Amino acid sequence: MKYVEEQLKAVDLSNQDVYQAIIDHMHDNIIFSRYANILDTDGFFTQWYEINPDFTETFPDRAEELNTRLIESRWIALPAMPEDKVIDLFKNHLNILFLLQKRHDIIIEGFDLAKDTLTEKLRGRLLNIPVFNLRDKFKKLVITALSTNEELITVAPFYLGIKEAQPTAKNWFSEYIEFMGGEEFKNVKQKAFYSKNENYLKLTDEEQKRLQMLFDVYEQLKISSWKETGIEETVAFADEKGIGVVQYGKLQRYKEEDVKNYEETMKNLQDLMMEGDVVDLRTLPPKKRPPVAHVTAGPTKSFSSVTTGPDVSSTAGPDHFSELDSKEIAEHAELTAVLSKTQADFVEQAKKLVVDLKLTFESPELEKKFTDIVSSTLRGLRDTMELQSYLQDLKYSESDVERIVKTVKDEANQEKKAKRVAEDIQAQDKIARQTKAKVNAITPDDASMSTTPLSSAGVSGTVSENVKKSFLPKLRRSRNVKKQMIDDVKIQQSMVMGPIDELRAMDLVEFRRLSTDSVVSANKLKEKIDLLMEQSVSEQAEGVKALKESPINQLYLDIGNQSIATGKPVTEIIAELEASGNPTLNISEFNAIADLNKELRF
Repeated sequence: MKYVEEQLKAVDLSNQDVYQAIIDHMHDNIIFSRYANILDTDGFFTQWYEINPDFTETFPDRAEELNTRLIESRWIALPAMPEDKVIDLFKNHLNILFLLQKRHDIIIEGFDLAKDTLTEKLRGRLLNIPVFNLRDKFKKLVITALSTNEELITVAPFYLGIKEAQPTAKNWFSEYIEFMGGEEFKNVKQKAFYSKNENYLKLTDEEQKRLQMLFDVYEQLKISSWKETGIEETVAFADEKGIGVVQYGKLQRYKEEDVKNYEETMKNLQDLMMEGDVVDLRTLPPKKRPPVAHVTAGPTKSFSSVTTGPDVSSTAGPDHFSELDSKEIAEHAELTAVLSKTQADFVEQAKKLVVDLKLTFESPELEKKFTDIVSSTLRGLRDTMELQSYLQDLKYSESDVERIVKTVKDEANQEKKAKRVAEDIQAQDKIARQTKAKVNAITPDDASMSTTPLSSAGVSGTVSENVKKSFLPKLRRSRNVKKQMIDDVKIQQSMVMGPIDELRAMDLVEFRRLSTDSVVSANKLKEKIDLLMEQSVSEQAEGVKALKESPINQLYLDIGNQSIATGKPVTEIIAELEASGNPTLNISEFNAIADLNKELRF
């Protein structure tokens, strides 16, 4: 955003009250991870300093604190930061990151903000680069910045060879890289460095922990995203043993206790979290911010209301649905009969395509790389553009490239349908357990939570007995929670869901929590979509897609599916579900979601 000079001059930091209000505002941005506010504030002060060049000399203490908070904010919003500022953070500002959690009094048992930033937030930033070749180039830039950082990151005397040197990040990496020998990473050798290096053994526990974080990040960044152990995407996984995710080539299974702890944690976080709008710095009140524990949510923006739809009670079942509704419902019913594949299945499928397409390769290595790319494409980890680029590098003709890519794309589309199955089944299972427990006031320990049949959510047909009755809401950046949150927790920084994640996880319980009026609830969902549109059209499209995949919309589709299949009116289907004690949308909720879907066509 480009500010005019009058707007910039309106923020007078020579005024103590204005300065304190800005500092408190930046603190809240950090505590609540308000990416939009952080980006806006960062851009504002970039321009503000241009017309106030004397501020640093006139108010050196204020300038230093302001600059520190700007850098802290960039670390917090790392996934959204432009490339040059990310490189600057790793090149010049590691110490600010290490002190950030203590400075802002973020007290959460078992949570390390620096570690989360160097792993999850950095991974989130890399995920924003969809082309793997470009992602690898960016990773190399981060490695260079990290390994040439001239900041003093430890205190004890440091010797490089036989000469005393400054304990900078650059010198530490020089020591570490020389010891590792530039070979492929071996955990045993890294442990030998930690147990034998004299410089390292002189450090405090906190300094050793920081160095280990930096070296681990360095080793992970070295691995190309083309390799399964280096790819940043997290993939859902389900088999007869349960559910989990694959991340960096490692399978992490979810335990039932972890899932329960996670759901409890998310509920606590949602109660604590405050969603803030982008704030105009010129309007900040010159007063102290309230304590974090007493912050309350601000007023909701005014948006056009979702209109009340037609009287469902007067419709004749299937006649109520539009053609697009009917198509979605038909697809939904078809997909509930398909189960997800394992990685071995995808590799075998890729090998079969090599035979079917009659492809030959100059070496086994080239063929393996081709099957790796194809299997990753089928799993949804890569797009066909990368496959096309690889085939062109192998000098395939344009017609052959087009033929191969089209075949793989068709196969990948089928796999996308299969992937949606697990999400549909798990989403419906969650409704059957969670809604039964919370809406009907059944205690969490009630045995019915683990034995409720899937059909209770309104799904027709049968589902494999191997599907586990546990569900972890899907997050873009998945993480396991192994410790319960303490009672006096202030804020959990790393696991707060963004608006798209909230839309994707929206179920019947959360929909009813939005408001007692279903039209108001639907209107609030529309508001979230509209806010995403203000950021970009692609964000809006992703939000609409997430809401379409949500449990609340799947429940809507299930009711429609039964209505179309039986020819009964929607009201009769809902009445049957209510009479049997199964969780279901009421007529008003069904009507509101139907109207919301009409507004969200794109």
